[in-house]
Amino acid sequence: YDYAIVNYTVFEGNVEIISGELLGTQTTVTLPPGTYTVKYSTADNAGLMGMTTFPLVVLDTVKPVAKCKPSVIIHVNPSGVNPYILQPAEVNNGSLDACSGTNLTYALSLDTFRCMQAGNIYTVTLSVTDTSGNTAKCTTVVSVQIEKPHPSYDSVCEGDTLKLYANPPVPGLFTYSWAGPMFSATEQNPTAIPFEAGLYTVTITGAGCTATAAVSVNFASLKKPEFSVGG
Repeated sequence: YDYAIVNYTVFEGNVEIISGELLGTQTTVTLPPGTYTVKYSTADNAGLMGMTTFPLVVLDTVKPVAKCKPSVIIHVNPSGVNPYILQPAEVNNGSLDACSGTNLTYALSLDTFRCMQAGNIYTVTLSVTDTSGNTAKCTTVVSVQIEKPHPSYDSVCEGDTLKLYANPPVPGLFTYSWAGPMFSATEQNPTAIPFEAGLYTVTITGAGCTATAAVSVNFASLKKPEFSVGG
């Protein structure tokens, strides 16, 4: 007595995915989630064929692995006009899934931050969903800081006119307040004569938010003149 050789074929719709011979009591194949049709077929020594089919549904019920950065620092615009929109990529730290790989969708529990929130810390949850709808979550800590101006000045010698520049982080409707050694001004880019070397501070104010930064003004170093006497 000989055992019959049974062959299998797996179809997705009308497309053959994989085929082979059943071995022993268990044959293993790897299939992505989906709906399939499995066909078993065999033949006897006379060439007579026998066949059966049955549906097979492969489900992915395993959640992805959600990985978040432990902390994130963001800088909000002090103008108060444009909020900072946190992106999932700024929080994600290599989330993955056994079936979907990195083909995942992401959502944040909080993604919009305004300048009034500067100085605060928020816990943000990242939801990671695979192609089968399984979702995992992780959290990060978001520190909100105000974006500061970058004041500067033109190189200047003692006795010359000092030209200061507020350099706000973005164009916007700001008011300005400068303070320095025996100096104050409300222009964006003021001048000072006479002036003293030292720390000059500018505070910019937008729609309810302020940011302050300073620049250290020093006199330019001049080279000593050199004289030569021709023979």
